[in-house]
Amino acid sequence: MRSAMSAEAESFGRVVDEAIRSAGGVALAQHADAEPAERDKIAAMLGNLGVWDLEPAADPVQAEAAAAVCRAAGRYALPYPVAERLSSADPARAALALVDRDAPARVAHLDLDLDWQLCDSRGFVAPVATVGAAFGGKLSRFVCSANPGAWTHTQTDQAARLITLQGWTLLGLVEQASQLTYRYVQERIQFGHPLAHFQAIQFTLTDVAVAVDGLAELAKYALWSSIKGGPAAMVDAVALRLAATETADTTFRAGHQLHGAIGFCDETPISWLSRSSQTLRRLPWGLSQTEARLVELVDETTFAGPFERVRTAL
Repeated sequence: MRSAMSAEAESFGRVVDEAIRSAGGVALAQHADAEPAERDKIAAMLGNLGVWDLEPAADPVQAEAAAAVCRAAGRYALPYPVAERLSSADPARAALALVDRDAPARVAHLDLDLDWQLCDSRGFVAPVATVGAAFGGKLSRFVCSANPGAWTHTQTDQAARLITLQGWTLLGLVEQASQLTYRYVQERIQFGHPLAHFQAIQFTLTDVAVAVDGLAELAKYALWSSIKGGPAAMVDAVALRLAATETADTTFRAGHQLHGAIGFCDETPISWLSRSSQTLRRLPWGLSQTEARLVELVDETTFAGPFERVRTAL
């Protein structure tokens, strides 16, 4: 794999990032929270930039561009299913949602007028038969219940791409959250010094930096694996999801702790980033469920590593 993204993908990602920032950045999440119809404006803005013309399955450059778009969307907690649309067969009209077939289907933004399809990590897909009302609330503002139609089996490539792009969205979220935290501890004066001068806080920030940098490299590997395709792509995608969820826990825990009480107030961007990350971190699997699914996949498919796989009879 190449450790650097293509120049075209990085350039496209910067254009999307600038457009979202110019349109309000994290404030877009606040506007959509108050008025859900604002999400249609977000879709139009991304459409005007050519985002829905991308075909991540067509070639590596477009796949990298899709990842860069998801990363930019994550930086501003964009309240729109960007990864879900880019993972579908037709991003111009459709969206793909990951669910657990053994649990009630819960999907964010399912109320949007898109041709939704459900998938699971084992290669099953189903149309959406009916959509329930949005749950609302602070942590599930746009989450709706869904009743799937008949399940059919297909390849896991689409699902692996979706999980990978969601990982890139979480990468953008934690990168922005870590930067906000670094900026705050440098500006906040306590006992005559910036918070960043205290050794305990430096250790905490180092843990966050190492986790975020590691996630960025793993995201590149999972993206390369999803482009390559095959059964191993799903293993790498779920491994990325696990790492992204763990990194989000580390980053937001540190961010809230170092911001203090203000970190839980809506006036601070990190509060909106943390709230917006909850859906990605918990649906359809939380941390322990993702870990269990990864163990199953490794046992079924193997996992690329430096040591040969050894089976022992019990």
